[in-house]
Amino acid sequence: MANSGYVVGVYSGRPSNDAILEVWRHSSNSANQTRWSWRLTARKFGATSYVLDAKPWSVNVEGDTWSGSHNLDFRNTSSIVIASGTTGWKTHNSAGYLTVNFSFSHSNVSIFGTASGSGSFSANRLPKPPGTPPKPTYKGRTPTSLTFTIAPPSDNGGSAITTYNMVVYNVSSGGSPILSWSSGSSSQTTPGTLDSNKDYWVAYRAVNAIGASSYTSRVKMTTAAGTPSAPRSPSASDLSPTAVTVSWLAPSSNGGASITGYTIQRATNSAFTQGLTQFTQGATLSRTFSDMLPSTTYYFRIRATNSAGSGAYSSTLTVETVSGAYVSHSGAWQPCGIFVSVDGTWEACEVFVSDGTDWVAAT
Repeated sequence: MANSGYVVGVYSGRPSNDAILEVWRHSSNSANQTRWSWRLTARKFGATSYVLDAKPWSVNVEGDTWSGSHNLDFRNTSSIVIASGTTGWKTHNSAGYLTVNFSFSHSNVSIFGTASGSGSFSANRLPKPPGTPPKPTYKGRTPTSLTFTIAPPSDNGGSAITTYNMVVYNVSSGGSPILSWSSGSSSQTTPGTLDSNKDYWVAYRAVNAIGASSYTSRVKMTTAAGTPSAPRSPSASDLSPTAVTVSWLAPSSNGGASITGYTIQRATNSAFTQGLTQFTQGATLSRTFSDMLPSTTYYFRIRATNSAGSGAYSSTLTVETVSGAYVSHSGAWQPCGIFVSVDGTWEACEVFVSDGTDWVAAT
């Protein structure tokens, strides 16, 4: 491809003389068009010959035509500019290409005879927006992001690719993109703001100095399942000297996968480093503990598990078992009754404790 061309025609009666038609790019515009300038020149290479009679000439450059008449007086020069001009706007094809055709003749010149010629050249491409790139290729995922690769289009439009525009859509709602960003890298990772275990559409386009390509076809990608959030609102009920039922609410987010179970930790200090016991169970939202000591402070916390793993622990629940009369028997605490002798008969007595204001029956 080129931005200029020429053709030479030898005069049939004077082989030492010829005419040359030169064509070159004059200008271009943003409408995918160019204009072309031209010049027709007669040249002398041998002994002096001349004709004073003006004889007809014609020029055609990419469909535009000119004509006139001119003599060939070489007595004081070796070249004569017969004519020159510039075409109108010529439209390149949709890809930015144009073949420039041109021809001339200077005919019926006595002594010199006729000179003529024709030629063509493929003009340098006018830059265009890039072609559409290949669709994105899935590479990896996390619960909050997607990674994919992109590639240049097969046709950069005749101008270097400067950047790529990425977009992400919700598959469920469609509409406008929920994420967009630009990058020149071949590997892309979305911002880590996506929902876990959710379907998204991913697409991108290429940009050069002229403009942007069409977006690629959308590719569906799914984020990974995440771990659940912490269980909520742990609470105690049915408290006794040796037992308590601990209940909680399911996490506000299951991480995109069904909760398969819970882990409950119980300890005798809030750092969960002393007297630590761990219990696991299915997806039920409570557990009853019946192996505790009277008048003892216990700490509980719970976490949920799904196919991606275990999430964070809940807030800590503090529970103090009820005071009571117990005796250790064979390594286990057993409740014992309190009796007094009344007139030789043992009678069960009722125990009261002060709550700071009133005496209430102990349980």
